[in-house]
Amino acid sequence: MTCPRCQTENPAHAKFCLECASSLKGDSPLAESYAALRAKVERLTGALSEAHDQQTATAEILGVISSSPTDVQPVFDAIADSAMRLLAAWSTSVWRHEEGLIRLVAARGGLPGSSETFMKQRQSPTHPAHDSPASQTVLTRMVFHSADVDADPSWGPPFRAEAKMRGFRSIVAVPMLRGKDAVGVIAVTGPKSGASRPPRPPSSRLSLTRPSSRSRTSACSRSCRKRIAR
Repeated sequence: MTCPRCQTENPAHAKFCLECASSLKGDSPLAESYAALRAKVERLTGALSEAHDQQTATAEILGVISSSPTDVQPVFDAIADSAMRLLAAWSTSVWRHEEGLIRLVAARGGLPGSSETFMKQRQSPTHPAHDSPASQTVLTRMVFHSADVDADPSWGPPFRAEAKMRGFRSIVAVPMLRGKDAVGVIAVTGPKSGASRPPRPPSSRLSLTRPSSRSRTSACSRSCRKRIAR
């Protein structure tokens, strides 16, 4: 019989551990305490790992900003790459909102070749309308979540065609904010339909600061990861 506290193997007839004297009954207070402690350690280890990943993503983006003070494209590329890795996303897109127009500036993941096609289709600036999650997010400055694009009546044929081309079913779009203004959007997707529970916007917005007119982001919050179906 294995001791639930120290993992020592004991004779089958033993009532107490020969190593640490703990009760070998599964419902003993010591066994429950050990199980609770182990679960707590696992939770803290996971939280520490996630915090480390977020700090790494922040450092990478800040490094790109410092190395390209006049060219913002590498910053957008770094944000897209970090979002893909940090959130284990199926695909990612980064949008810039400037002078009342929204434009796709970086895309990653999705079906093979779809990022390049998507970039070609959506690089021209357009006025945001309620016809896509990115535009919806810019207009409302709130996190937007569509659990199942195919079943969501909010979307018409154009956006559903984009989703099919990219190969995703669920999407979360997060505004990049500078003060109260939405200066961009990060969208992450999943290949399967997700839960229909609405997100909590205040904990998921990305606050941006950068000298002059450009902006940066640190990393997406953990709530995005929970809303994307993998």
